[in-house]
Amino acid sequence: MLDGLQPVRELRRRWKPRKDELAGSTRHQPVLVRMHRCLSWMAEVERLLGEHGESAIDTALVHRWVAFNAIYGVWDPVVHQPIGDRECIEGFCAKVREVDAERLVESVLRAKRRQAMDIFRDAYLTSHFWREPTKMRANRPARDAELAKNWYAANQLDRVLQRLLERIYFLRCQLVHGAASYGGKLNRTAVRRCTVMLGHLLEAFVLVMIDHGWDEDWGSLSYPPLHGRDEHEGAAGS
Repeated sequence: MLDGLQPVRELRRRWKPRKDELAGSTRHQPVLVRMHRCLSWMAEVERLLGEHGESAIDTALVHRWVAFNAIYGVWDPVVHQPIGDRECIEGFCAKVREVDAERLVESVLRAKRRQAMDIFRDAYLTSHFWREPTKMRANRPARDAELAKNWYAANQLDRVLQRLLERIYFLRCQLVHGAASYGGKLNRTAVRRCTVMLGHLLEAFVLVMIDHGWDEDWGSLSYPPLHGRDEHEGAAGS
């Protein structure tokens, strides 16, 4: 693999005992569907990177975010549409911190500190820069990089995670909304860094859900399967 992650088949094998235990439970239908959707997109990223390597990183970043969205997204039953991404991500990360008994996500942030700091130093990955974009401002040390050093020193890794995901989300939005060329030369380093970092964070999120959050309420599922369709059927063996 391009970024050294464990194969999705291993995640599915780890999930299978939980999946079998929850099978038939109406209360646990949402987490079953979330995990199935997430792993399906992760498997596609694995295939793309395995077959195409670096040339697939644009698509890999978008697909990894879709996989992430599958586990953090929440439906608003009042207005009948998904709740905004930022609110959902904040709630999801808070839930992960609550159930992450092994502090797996924090371990990833510590192990990948150098890579995280590289992302924080990239001035182009923030809306603040684009309010008044100039070459001079791009060459200044990013404010978030200085803040991140302090957060790491103070062990405030929840803030590191929040700001890191904000920057990855910013790049994801550029790609999804057509604000960057496919395979564009200007953003290769940023796309590569964010794709790899999101891969490690996503794997940690999934492992936390499998090992410690499988029986938790992760919020109302967006666009659930209806009319007897069992969307998570076959997820363990596919």
